[in-house]
Amino acid sequence: MRTLELTVYNFDELPEEIQNKAMADLSDINVDCEWYDGEFDYWHEKLEEFGFMEPTIYFSGFNSQGDGACFDCKSINLEHAWKFFKLDMENQQSWVNRRLQAHENWIYDYLFNYVTFEIRCVNSRYSHENSHVISSYSYSPTAGLLDEIHAEFENWLENFRRGLCMEIYQNLSDEYNHLISDEAIIETIRLNDYEFYADGQIA
Repeated sequence: MRTLELTVYNFDELPEEIQNKAMADLSDINVDCEWYDGEFDYWHEKLEEFGFMEPTIYFSGFNSQGDGACFDCKSINLEHAWKFFKLDMENQQSWVNRRLQAHENWIYDYLFNYVTFEIRCVNSRYSHENSHVISSYSYSPTAGLLDEIHAEFENWLENFRRGLCMEIYQNLSDEYNHLISDEAIIETIRLNDYEFYADGQIA
């Protein structure tokens, strides 16, 4: 039997070259678990505020063609979504805003009571803004102004959804890039008091 004594070092005691090797070996230290949970929690709350109730977020990333983020939801709360639609129409000073000022109760009653909106998956192989789409079904087909507002609202809701998907993806990408940065890796090593052998292998 023999006893070996091994010398270990904290990160800051290693030469720069060995520090770089240690960081390369631990490059996924911050992203080898559910690192996106915080972003998901934030966006679950925001999406419900916008009217997308009980959302589920999907994403893939971050350096391949077809990467992106999307979401579906249990239901769309028209009352929540309608507030943001009206605000957009008012800011754009569109013809829709003028019609809403004159006929909002009538239009809203039709959309709320006779139309169902949902997010439908159109491509299950990918997770990006174009893999889902807003669709609607009217239980009481109409013509004229109601049809026009219905179409405008559905188009707005789809563009709103797509914009949110792209924003979610950008947030996830920013967080991921931060977590794999040298600064974030070094911070985690120091916070966890990791020790290393002279060759940079973790002790």
